[in-house]
Amino acid sequence: MKSKNFKNWNKKSGKLLFDHIVFHTKYNRPMLANYIGVKAKTIICNILKDFNCEAIEINVQPNHVHLLFSYPPTIAPSDVVKRVKNMSSTSLRKQFPELVKKCPKALWSSYVHHMSVGHDMKSIKIYIQTQNKHHKNRY
Repeated sequence: MKSKNFKNWNKKSGKLLFDHIVFHTKYNRPMLANYIGVKAKTIICNILKDFNCEAIEINVQPNHVHLLFSYPPTIAPSDVVKRVKNMSSTSLRKQFPELVKKCPKALWSSYVHHMSVGHDMKSIKIYIQTQNKHHKNRY
């Protein structure tokens, strides 16, 4: 999933930062099931590429998204999160009118869990990968 811009930037700087974020749908409603969740994953990855960031691991659950991503130190992670949430909400609501009926103003809640990642990246990746098993009986 690496873009050419990301590779070039990485070679020049040699430094990347990593963050794990979790953001929920508005009112914690399960709206990202099946094909909408698959599309959400693609959209989020593309938005990250546009900002010289990369999705390392992503897991879309019906009511929330876990995202581990890398970014250059020239970008504030809060700006990345705002853009990902804003642009993905707009795009998904345009493509799936049923989402507009459920959430007329925005797809995502204002809450975001944010954690910088260091040496424990492997455990975070495993945690994100196992979210389907963790939430198996909830939806």
